[in-house]
Amino acid sequence: MLYRVCYCDKFSVTSVRYNGEERLIAYYKDPIVIRKSFYPLPFRYFSDYSLNHNTVVLLFAEVVLDKALSGFFVFNKGMIACVAESVEEGAKRRKVYKKIGLCVGEDCKSPFTCELLRGEAETIVCATAKPLAKEDYGLMLAYKTLIPVPTLFVFSDCIYFINKRIIEQKENEIFQIESTLSVHNLKKGQESVVVIES
Repeated sequence: MLYRVCYCDKFSVTSVRYNGEERLIAYYKDPIVIRKSFYPLPFRYFSDYSLNHNTVVLLFAEVVLDKALSGFFVFNKGMIACVAESVEEGAKRRKVYKKIGLCVGEDCKSPFTCELLRGEAETIVCATAKPLAKEDYGLMLAYKTLIPVPTLFVFSDCIYFINKRIIEQKENEIFQIESTLSVHNLKKGQESVVVIES
């Protein structure tokens, strides 16, 4: 699968253009205020984007309802197919969508991230609203050593891809993520993860 990560905000969201990626990870920097009868511009734009380009869009954003929450909003074929929030902030289950394990905020520091493997995740995408910190290097080394699937870390200021090596990625650069791991024997215990099929 071809992936691309882009950063955008309320002034630049409509300037995100298709570059041939199959999966777009859009990191939205501004909080999105949700009102009852209002479908926010980033949702409308990436909904259309996913439909027009046959691309799965993973929009990472902070939304404001009665409180502020960070999460992934996954758009496929013009619809919101999945919402993944942080388990630390109150979500009941971790989520896997189309073999992508979605990890939000500080959840990547939890040993229970391995539940995503039991949900047959072939790739893990971790996004946080914080910039890269010193302790995150140790975390990425742990993922490199212990997690047998490719992992993408998207911080507010940089992107790192881990697959036997730790590689810093550039924004808007298309890269390929392929997993050769067979996780069928890890299926026991899958009830702790929500697996969303297409």
